Amino acid sequence: MQHRSYPTQPPTPTPPAVPPFALHLLHGWWIASCPECGHEHGRSRDQEAAERTGQRRRCPICQPERPNRRTLQLRPGQRIRFATVDGTTHNVTVAAIEIRELHLCSSDGSCFVFQLDPGEPF
Repeated sequence: MQHRSYPTQPPTPTPPAVPPFALHLLHGWWIASCPECGHEHGRSRDQEAAERTGQRRRCPICQPERPNRRTLQLRPGQRIRFATVDGTTHNVTVAAIEIRELHLCSSDGSCFVFQLDPGEPF
């Protein structure tokens, strides 16, 4: 009995891993910085220490840990509480979310309609 080997697909090349930091030697100091904007993560006389610093820190400019503002994800039927400018609070249920309007209704029958800015997520 003969066995034939069939040609197989060559392995797909994996893209080279891009380090999350750039490393420079400047006047005897190893400097780990962001490769995109150049923000300095840390510096050390020891190259390995600078590399560890670059690997464990993220750039606060290019990759902020938290977004600049909080966004609220709403769904119909969700109960929320909000306060108006005059300081009164309202417990309401999200009735509908349309393209540019948010409809909130309270248990007493009053409803609020908010116009949404199309450029802002909510």
